[in-house]
Amino acid sequence: MDGVLVWVDPIHQGKTRAALDPLLREIATKGPWVSAHPDVILKMGVKEVLYQTRHLGWGADTYRYDSAATFRAEFPPRLQTSGPRVLKQNRGNGGQGVWKVEALPDARVRVLHAQRGTLPEDIPFDDFFGRCEPYFGWGGCIIDQAFQPRLPEGMIRCYMSGTRVAGFGHQRIRALIPPPPEGPDSPEAQPGPRTMHGPDAAPFQALRRLMEDEWTPQMMKTLGIDEPSLPVIWDADFLYGPRDADGADTYVLCEINASSCFAIPDEAPAAIARTVKDRLLRALARSAVQFALSHVCRLITYPLAGFDGWARDDPVHARCGVVGWGRLGGQAVPAVDPDAVLHAHPDISADHPRLQGDTGAHAHAIVFDDLHTRRP
Repeated sequence: MDGVLVWVDPIHQGKTRAALDPLLREIATKGPWVSAHPDVILKMGVKEVLYQTRHLGWGADTYRYDSAATFRAEFPPRLQTSGPRVLKQNRGNGGQGVWKVEALPDARVRVLHAQRGTLPEDIPFDDFFGRCEPYFGWGGCIIDQAFQPRLPEGMIRCYMSGTRVAGFGHQRIRALIPPPPEGPDSPEAQPGPRTMHGPDAAPFQALRRLMEDEWTPQMMKTLGIDEPSLPVIWDADFLYGPRDADGADTYVLCEINASSCFAIPDEAPAAIARTVKDRLLRALARSAVQFALSHVCRLITYPLAGFDGWARDDPVHARCGVVGWGRLGGQAVPAVDPDAVLHAHPDISADHPRLQGDTGAHAHAIVFDDLHTRRP
């Protein structure tokens, strides 16, 4: 097994990835490439990424609360002075643990949960604190962002495969927007369809350039993630921010999904396949280099051990020198190519030009290409 692709939500029907993630880490230590690796998810696929990357162009007015005590002390005065805020538990999906909060008189707040079918509630601050305290358990913190007034204009989902844009989705969402008079379960309260677009869609080319040329490389540097570790499919969700001085749109990151990214645009599977192929071939190439280096090390260390053996009159190490010089001599004038590997291609016809007239097994130096994608 060369790789493992995993799509599992962080929270589903009350269950978390607490048992799955250690298993995936163990698999990765044994050699297979895992995407998305749990440690990468913990860096980029949690709400804390909004705080850690707030200095990037996609950032907004963002704070982090690491404990219930800090939350109780710092959030109320910030809410009073900054206007409506959006609170997000660190790990979650489907609107779980995401709240719009507005200050009311007499130590009360108006809250609206992002999950479908919810209504605004006016409750005491203390009651709301009690609802949020569990978020400091498994998730570890609460992220606090300014509410974006252009929310009703919709959300743009930018689908990424590694460092390249694989497509876009645009959707008119209803989360954190009070339901219409018909009620939270009425057709008028439901989100609009997500319209999928390919990576070349004209309305999103400014965002594409920002993601590929600036924001993704900056995120990788900030979080300490190298390119081969980025998930083969992930997405960044953006709301429209304030228009700039020229009237152009700006974008505010509200979430990155790395655990389970689906549905995806029609163009995305081909992008995923290209990324997977590229990474597996690179991993195989690294393996070949390591294999070659190990042989070079033997060719160097055996003669050195022999010199040491002769100098100390140690017959065991002296024999190593004989073997080492024999290998060096064999490398210089080989009777048989030591790197030639006997193998077969049962899945291609005998008259294939790459077989060069061979029938059945043949031998040549190790290469990695379309016919040789793994070590024989």
